[in-house]
Amino acid sequence: MAQPFRLSRGGRIDRSRPIAFAFNGRTVQGFQGDTVASALLANGIHLAGRSFKYHRPRGILSHGPDEPSALLSVDRGPGRIDPNNRASVVEAYEGLKTRSQNHWPSLEYDVGAVNDLLSPVFVAGFYYKTFMWPRKFWDRVYEPVIRAAAGLGKAPEAADPDRYANRHAHCDVLVVGAGPTGLAAALAAARTGKRVILADEGAEPGGSLLHDLTSEIDGRPAAEWLRATLADLDARENVILLPRTTTFGYYNHTRSRTAGVAPTSSCPSSCTLPPTFARPGSRPSAASQVTDLPQPDSPTRPRASPLATLRSMPWSARTPSKVTVRPRMVTKSSYCGAAIAPRPCCRRGSP
Repeated sequence: MAQPFRLSRGGRIDRSRPIAFAFNGRTVQGFQGDTVASALLANGIHLAGRSFKYHRPRGILSHGPDEPSALLSVDRGPGRIDPNNRASVVEAYEGLKTRSQNHWPSLEYDVGAVNDLLSPVFVAGFYYKTFMWPRKFWDRVYEPVIRAAAGLGKAPEAADPDRYANRHAHCDVLVVGAGPTGLAAALAAARTGKRVILADEGAEPGGSLLHDLTSEIDGRPAAEWLRATLADLDARENVILLPRTTTFGYYNHTRSRTAGVAPTSSCPSSCTLPPTFARPGSRPSAASQVTDLPQPDSPTRPRASPLATLRSMPWSARTPSKVTVRPRMVTKSSYCGAAIAPRPCCRRGSP
């Protein structure tokens, strides 16, 4: 299938590796490195969802985790339907199945769009008075209809067949965000001998540098500085790079929680990361890169630490299912280059 809006060159995709995935039952062509959003736009598919209340048509607004409209359900099999995924961050791969949400019977012809015509009546808070009478209608009419219309994606009804691992890791400095500031902070800390964990929600570290063709850092083009910095960090034994990882909390006693998803490839669904850092049955992982790693829970060999096991993986294959990190210092960086000053630990001594 032609991709009429695809540029002939540029971008972060590999044009020698075509892929195909499903969107609402329709086959969509793309390339390795595409997100679902970029592949949809390349194929001229702009309608990706419906607004919550009035069911107005919505397209793709952003290219990152801030996407508010293009929310999709990702189907990985029975019990593995994951709703409310942002199309702008879902990595497209061969055989991926996605569906848009909040419409019936179809995205293009949504019965709920009648709410848009009735929007002058459906003012904010109208339901607090409208559905109070007759009283018997609440249990039989109002509540079932409201519940059916509420929410966006549908939670899976089948039991979750996956297991979820939880491990504890220790470091001196946890850097959140692998943009230019985060990379510079991680490198500076690593050069002093500190144990560093660098976590980034993207599939590839770099942030704004991945698309910067004009800037220079330390007298070198941004892309060249990025490659050299990643190679330097990856070569250091005291540094762990965690792509596809979100740090979602910083708690008492310097605990920080992170969660990640497994990388994708063309291997079958039975290929998974070691059980310490990936949930079995997750999206196909780069099994060829990690199947020879020691299994931390194996009774025949000593239990390996989370950092040691992660350190032995290529950075592109590293991703924890859920890790509790105890850093002595946390640095939060943003892709635009701004940084929050490191917050020192309130407790002294060994973490």
